[in-house]
Amino acid sequence: GASAGVLGAPLNRIKGEASAASAWSLGRDRLRALAGVVAASGFVLGLEPVPSAYGADFLTDADEVTRMVSEVNHNGLRVHLDTGCAFLGGGSISEAVRASGGYLAHFHIAEPHLKGFEAPVCDHFGASDSLSSIDYGGWVVIEMREQPTDPLGELYRAARFASAYYFNKS
Repeated sequence: GASAGVLGAPLNRIKGEASAASAWSLGRDRLRALAGVVAASGFVLGLEPVPSAYGADFLTDADEVTRMVSEVNHNGLRVHLDTGCAFLGGGSISEAVRASGGYLAHFHIAEPHLKGFEAPVCDHFGASDSLSSIDYGGWVVIEMREQPTDPLGELYRAARFASAYYFNKS
């Protein structure tokens, strides 16, 4: 019954020895085919920029992903953004949200390396503000690894954090 998913696996973002043009062309063709398959069942695949810090070397920033989604030009493929990935990639999450605009289909509230929210470093205020500015109505999801000490307490902390920054607008 899910309607959206994320393609963000770093191992699927290694172009290796392929030229940038060759990787782009092959990626566009395969993503267009995949978009057709998933859309047939009412599903949307969100393409996530995966920074090189996670081992990727292809579609590593929001500009590239938004351009790819635009070129694929299929409702089955949209942009997915993640605050932790934007931070690690050195980009502005606010600018990425605004630039992806109508292509944005899914959003992760995250910290680098999927850490907890005890001492957040990402621009969550800017992310939330930008999501509001484009009237984003899609999913906003917390992404974090289970924290080794007090996992339930860390889960509550993350939920309170998300509620305060993303869902408590007046």
